[in-house]
Amino acid sequence: MKPNIEPNTIKISEALGTDSGVITAISMQKKNSKRFSMFVNEVFLIGVSDNCVQNLNLKKGDVLDQALLDKIFEYEARWKVKNFFIRLLSQRDHASLELKQKAKIKGYPSELVDVVIKELNEKGFINNAEFAKNFAHDKFEFNNWGPQKISLELKRKGLNSHAITSAIAHLSNDEISSKMERLIKKNSARFYRVDTFKRKKKIFDFLFRKGYTSDQIMSSMDILLGYFDD
Repeated sequence: MKPNIEPNTIKISEALGTDSGVITAISMQKKNSKRFSMFVNEVFLIGVSDNCVQNLNLKKGDVLDQALLDKIFEYEARWKVKNFFIRLLSQRDHASLELKQKAKIKGYPSELVDVVIKELNEKGFINNAEFAKNFAHDKFEFNNWGPQKISLELKRKGLNSHAITSAIAHLSNDEISSKMERLIKKNSARFYRVDTFKRKKKIFDFLFRKGYTSDQIMSSMDILLGYFDD
């Protein structure tokens, strides 16, 4: 797979015939106001982002040597990854592993991805604990998943045991019991016309597939069976 971030192949000595040069112009590109064309010794050298120009304080008259050029390439590569992640996070919360997986598909270098994710974590853009809590709430509330299924999915997404346990803890026993009752009432037709033993097994299997634990199901079983008393 061809990575989105191209390696630095520009050498000043080859491009300009000298080991350094003077930035003679940094002009906004016509088709993209967030990109600038950099001219060194009156020759176009590279395009850079407005963010790079601002944060590296690049300006006309600066001396550009290979060390500064490499720094620009490094900053640009990092900004591409960061900007990609910020766009994803603006759409919805993502766990760190999700971001890594999507960055891998895009072809971004894993070392650079790790650096950017660490930075976004430190700045509060990524919050795995908050992601886990919101994920648990939404899957429980809107998809009717039980705690066991939620836990397995969060683990698959790379969340640690502490974040998972904390997220599940926000689902109270009363909420879980009420959810199971509503599910059985809503799907009651499938549990009629069978004897008590088979009905009990059908209810258990149905809720277990939804991700509710054996203990949770059995603690509510008498109530659940009560809906079918003649």
